[in-house]
Amino acid sequence: ECDDASPCSGLVTCQNTPGGFVCPDCPSGYSGSNKTGSGLQDATTNRQNCTDINECATNNGSCDSKTICTNAMGSFSCSSCPVGYTGTGLTGCTLGNFCLLNLHNCHKQFGLCKSVRPGQFECRVLLPLFSNWWPKY
Repeated sequence: ECDDASPCSGLVTCQNTPGGFVCPDCPSGYSGSNKTGSGLQDATTNRQNCTDINECATNNGSCDSKTICTNAMGSFSCSSCPVGYTGTGLTGCTLGNFCLLNLHNCHKQFGLCKSVRPGQFECRVLLPLFSNWWPKY
């Protein structure tokens, strides 16, 4: 039956049995169940169908809400975290240290970036003559 009628989805391997056939469960990322049948007529009319699951249709595919979920056949992927965030779209995006990520607008020569909390920074004036005085600007 497997060779003559190809009753199984192309994603699984059909197994001939005495007088019949067995199609195993659809692979991960696909919906559809296993199929068993007997005889060529059953193999022709009782075909297995494995359908892609759109993981992105539910809860953004478990990707972070700041990222984009992209469905693919049998799987999905999450886009990168936006600028200023660390982590991955799958594990989660958290605000980064803008000073360490060089995402600040402090003066290149006379400014010093000081991280206040994730996603927030202050620019301090670097004055070599008054090393103990660092005003904000």
